[in-house]
Amino acid sequence: MMFSIKPHTVRSISLLIIILSTMVLAHGCSDEITPPVEKVPSELSGTLIHATGCKDIVYEFDAGAPTDLDCVTWDWDGSDKLRLVHVNAGLNCCPGTIVGLVSVDGSVITIEETEGDDAIMCHCLCLYDLTYEIAGISGGAITITFIEPYVPDGGEPLTVTVDLGTEPTGSHCVNRDTYPWSTGQIGEDPIGMIDNYSGCKHLTGTSESTLPFNPDSACVVLYNFPPDNLLRIYHINTAYNCCVYALDADFEFAEGLITITGIEHPPSGLCDCICLYDVNYSISNYEQGITTIRFVEPYLPQGGEQLEITVDLSLEGTWTFCVPREGYPWNEETSEEQDKAILKGMYDEIIDYIGTPYCSGDDDCRSIGIGAKPCGGPWMYLIYSASMVDEAHLQSLVAAHDSFEDYMNFKYEYSSDCSITPPPVLECHEGICRKAR
Repeated sequence: MMFSIKPHTVRSISLLIIILSTMVLAHGCSDEITPPVEKVPSELSGTLIHATGCKDIVYEFDAGAPTDLDCVTWDWDGSDKLRLVHVNAGLNCCPGTIVGLVSVDGSVITIEETEGDDAIMCHCLCLYDLTYEIAGISGGAITITFIEPYVPDGGEPLTVTVDLGTEPTGSHCVNRDTYPWSTGQIGEDPIGMIDNYSGCKHLTGTSESTLPFNPDSACVVLYNFPPDNLLRIYHINTAYNCCVYALDADFEFAEGLITITGIEHPPSGLCDCICLYDVNYSISNYEQGITTIRFVEPYLPQGGEQLEITVDLSLEGTWTFCVPREGYPWNEETSEEQDKAILKGMYDEIIDYIGTPYCSGDDDCRSIGIGAKPCGGPWMYLIYSASMVDEAHLQSLVAAHDSFEDYMNFKYEYSSDCSITPPPVLECHEGICRKAR
């Protein structure tokens, strides 16, 4: 049987074969063609980069938020890095090395905060500001959640969802009515706690206190706020071992008498020396009226005068009282060269803390006067970046430096001209703060 195929049919079949062949070849070679590039999310990582000490509002620490608020602030640089500050994080007064564990699951950032393995765990809590840096943030909506050890069961968690594309900077707070944010859990009985303390002043040359008391006396400064039933106590130049993990205290309350007994951990310390510290306390729910505050110091020299002060705690006010101390370490005599070395160590610590003043704009660039000219005013100004330091901590370091230099001016009868050094005009140049040119 014979078949005949018309020319136009041949053309149609040929065209169909070409189309089918092209489809088969295209399919068969698909593995050799570069596939579409999938968008891979950036690698995310987060680190705790700074923690303040236990915050102290009496010496005008920049609290950042009222102490009954628990807050987070965020600042995204628009490309990669997100800076978070947990304002008023509640932790133990003796936390050791503060730990902030950052985990990222998709668009959810979770930060769990705890005390370190080296914590002493004093019988008190207080507030800190903790700064984190998250790398690999490319924008969009994210959720930030903090897991805090002292928020009571049922308490509102600190969590916020924000679209960084529309709100690259901002803050979010929750109210806290429990201790340490508020006195809600303290109850009605009198209670005392350590708020903060300096390092060994002879070794480090630094002190958290900005009060310029000479090291030949032990002093107490009281700030009383009867409407709030709050008493702030500053014990200046008390002696403890040079090497301790933490300082603590026992508080005894009797009619007309408050006794504060200093304790160091570990007992007797770790070094064969003692030196001076400044310790800050607060007492709540105390009995208002004529009261003696007495300090029991572990290294009071035999026959030395005990430090105590009697005031009317029903009155709002400030009182200061000092007793001379003649035994080591209060009147430890240092040479001019030794004092200059201490001052230089304090200056070097400040320079190391400032580091390189990286900036993203002129608003980051600040200056701070440093030094105590005998005629008054600073010797010079240091340039720093507000985005790289805790300004309150920097101010406390500079205040301690200047107080010690002022003490040296008196001790060695230094003099100076009375010219005034003006603060510099600053700019952010190629990502680093400098004097404007």
